[in-house]
Amino acid sequence: MSTVSVTATRWELGWELWLNDDHVTQSRTLADAAQQVRDYLDTEHGEIDHSDWTINVVAVDQPSWAGRPGRSNRCPCPGA
Repeated sequence: MSTVSVTATRWELGWELWLNDDHVTQSRTLADAAQQVRDYLDTEHGEIDHSDWTINVVAVDQPSWAGRPGRSNRCPCPGA
């Protein structure tokens, strides 16, 4: 089993869920955030079963990537 940490940032229609600089999805509620992340990962990497992954969602006022120059192409899936 793997763990993914997600930064959730509030916006007018719900939450932006940032896995890293290049991997983001959205959820209407924080309660649905972990499943939305699993669904996103399944779409990006269908060959990996994400159903038993631990998704740590942390809500913040400002995302950790704000103001950081450059972007990462690193996928949040270990080994992918």
